[in-house]
Amino acid sequence: MASFDIAILELLPIEGGYQTLTGDKGNYNSKNELIGTKYGISAKTLEHYLKRIPTVSDMKNLSLKTAKDIYYKLYWLPNNLGEITDQFITNHLFDIYVNMGSGAGSDILQDSINAIKPNTLTNDSITGMLTIGALNELIKKGFAEKINDEIYKYQVKKYISFGGQYLNSWLSRAEKYKTYIITTAKKNYLLIGSIIGIGLLLFLSKKKK
Repeated sequence: MASFDIAILELLPIEGGYQTLTGDKGNYNSKNELIGTKYGISAKTLEHYLKRIPTVSDMKNLSLKTAKDIYYKLYWLPNNLGEITDQFITNHLFDIYVNMGSGAGSDILQDSINAIKPNTLTNDSITGMLTIGALNELIKKGFAEKINDEIYKYQVKKYISFGGQYLNSWLSRAEKYKTYIITTAKKNYLLIGSIIGIGLLLFLSKKKK
């Protein structure tokens, strides 16, 4: 199953530290006060987590530990991302859910699954266990690279539909996950398997002689 610790390490360098860009609506709380964003945690996300309207001081003093807790409780757990069997795809989806929101991320995932296996899911903008199960089944059948390609395609399509001044930045962000990469653990298993396979062939060839 996918690891939150690995996914968050991939995400945080992209999100960066504290910023107060006036053109970024994520920097405003529900009173329309500019309080900024830190570690990628938007003003309204912090407000949801704290269950009160946050201040500039709240955002500036947001610790990395609390930011991780927010990502875990508001994005990771509700979307069942820890149940996915491929870490690269999980990292990709986690990045989308954080950047676009869970609803848009769920739409992208469900559209991607239906693109490979039509009519598998009803698009309900929720990443429940039915969606996770359908995803894992495709991964199990060897469609990991294909599903990642579809996720990237729908991600770019969604960004373009949003448009705006941050479009190029979003497209650049998506580029990181354009090409599917087998996770390190799987690479190691493949390497070990290859070594064992070569060793077995050499052993059998000597035995025949």
